[in-house]
Amino acid sequence: MKRFYVLALSIAVAALFSGCDGNFDSGVSGFAPIGTASVSTQNLPPVNLPRSDKFDYYVLSLSWSPEYCAGEGRQRNAVQCTRPYAFVVHGLWPQYKNGGFPSNCESNRRVPQSTIDDMLNIMPSGGLVIHQWRKHGSCSELSPDDYFAATKRAFNSLNIPKKFQNLDRPLVTNSSDLRKEFLSANPSLKKDSIALYCGGNYLREVRLCMTQSLQAQQCGKGISDRCRGDITLRPVR
Repeated sequence: MKRFYVLALSIAVAALFSGCDGNFDSGVSGFAPIGTASVSTQNLPPVNLPRSDKFDYYVLSLSWSPEYCAGEGRQRNAVQCTRPYAFVVHGLWPQYKNGGFPSNCESNRRVPQSTIDDMLNIMPSGGLVIHQWRKHGSCSELSPDDYFAATKRAFNSLNIPKKFQNLDRPLVTNSSDLRKEFLSANPSLKKDSIALYCGGNYLREVRLCMTQSLQAQQCGKGISDRCRGDITLRPVR
């Protein structure tokens, strides 16, 4: 198993899920705005990225927090929805190229509290962190620490387009223009590595497809746009 050390990246190497999990809230101990700027990967811990034959690639799923908070989050009285979050990390998911994904793999490992706390600047609740480990991370063949280090590395290498930062009013766009914004901000992304998911005409998620070494790659079967016509992004609270 070869150990890869995290490098500071100047351009994105990211990419976004097959199947949807809800965001889970168990309180946020500390707060930093999410989805407003890139964060340097220079000080991230080293992460083990062994090549696994149990899945083919990853999907990094970014949730548009205002949309979650307009529905399920508001019903849950989620702490997430009292914060001005924009894009948050929903999860990093192992995928099969022919469709589907492994889930809830057998594991007796628990996510250390220190790791949970470290993820709260890009994932909005401890409950979401734990849920993502149980459902998806347990199938990655990584330890919890390495799985979430990989998740952070993937997110922090992505430049969120300025157009979607600090959004204070509804923004109406379309699939083509939204994709162009991400490609312009992230030259190493590929057109076929991005999939957009909507609820009605409202953006819910951007999903980026990535190799096991966290390079942009073509999305597999079942990962495709679920948005039609105009797309509205609700404003950040």
